[in-house]
Amino acid sequence: MKEIDFRQTLVGQGLLWFGAAISIAEIVTGMLIGSLGIIKGIAAIILGHSIGAAILFLAGYIGAKEQETTPEIVKISLGQKGTTIFSIFNIIQLFGWTSVMIINGAKALNGVAENMIGYGNERIWCVVIGIFICCWIFVGLRKLTIINGIVCALFLAFFVIMGCKLIFLVPKDLVVADSMESFGIGVELNVAMVLSWLPLISDYTCNVNKPVKGSVISVLSYSLGSMIMFSIGLLASIVFQESDISDIIIKMGLGGMGLFIVIFSTVTTTYLDTFSVGICAESINKNWGVKKVATITCIVGTLIAVLVPSNKFEEFLYFIGSIFAPLFAVLFTDYFVLHKKENDRKFDVENIVMWIIGFAIYRVLMNYNTVIGNTLPTILIVMTLKFICNRVKCSIERK
Repeated sequence: MKEIDFRQTLVGQGLLWFGAAISIAEIVTGMLIGSLGIIKGIAAIILGHSIGAAILFLAGYIGAKEQETTPEIVKISLGQKGTTIFSIFNIIQLFGWTSVMIINGAKALNGVAENMIGYGNERIWCVVIGIFICCWIFVGLRKLTIINGIVCALFLAFFVIMGCKLIFLVPKDLVVADSMESFGIGVELNVAMVLSWLPLISDYTCNVNKPVKGSVISVLSYSLGSMIMFSIGLLASIVFQESDISDIIIKMGLGGMGLFIVIFSTVTTTYLDTFSVGICAESINKNWGVKKVATITCIVGTLIAVLVPSNKFEEFLYFIGSIFAPLFAVLFTDYFVLHKKENDRKFDVENIVMWIIGFAIYRVLMNYNTVIGNTLPTILIVMTLKFICNRVKCSIERK
């Protein structure tokens, strides 16, 4: 009997992406919007994730429809060699994500362990998490679906318990101080977190047999899990008035189970980052194996986490948005509007220049607070500019 590749099934994709959303980083980011209060905070989560999910779906659909990974679909806009530029940026941000996820998980584990057994060492926890991620890489995507299903069920149970406890802990007479943080910034943080997966999603949707359903399931599964995580972070920040996730887990009496959840939620999310580095590296040099590069990424990410702890998480999210949102705006215009499916150029200079312009637009818009954040306006502006430039170019060529 032929072995089923669960990456091609809707259930497999759903479990993969729900597991990707369950992470300490998502909760920590949710805590950053605690000053908005419950009503505005939940509204920012829903609006931000709706915007991010719509954009993420478009990227996932292209990969699923063309049955190609992200580096391959980016060739449509950047050219055969131009995709190397994307791959380099993507590898850099994935190394960053790997180290950020490991150090966030290690900090949470350390706090819980110190409370439970009176001993903690962040560096040791970084190594422990790194070892588990390497094990995940060794097992591989094909064999992980059943394990992911079990782990996701445990995640869901844990966070339902955590969420219910937080809801009951919210004081009835709670008064939230006026926020110094705008609603637009809260929305943008949600969008930025969702779009941190923009350069990766096609690496996994390229395996599905049903492009629309597979992409929808992937995006909805991630968005649902992510909104739960953000909501827990928001409530925790409001109830406990602090941002240390380990202290919150202990105060809620979830220490032992919390250790398990923190380890495996970090592993299931970070695994995707390391695996996508392997895919990007293979797009540069076919002789580099995906698992080999993914393992090296995990080791290097662990060393970075041990030696250079990250405390610039918010800025890191904005960096990712400013790099990749404009690029995919160009790709969306080429694919969906101009119906372009291939590019024989080595480097498509026009689109690379448009990408740079989009980066500048994003950074400028960061100085202005809009209700919908600045990612969506950037994408719409870049798509409009790209379309106008194409019309002008066609008009000149006809003459």
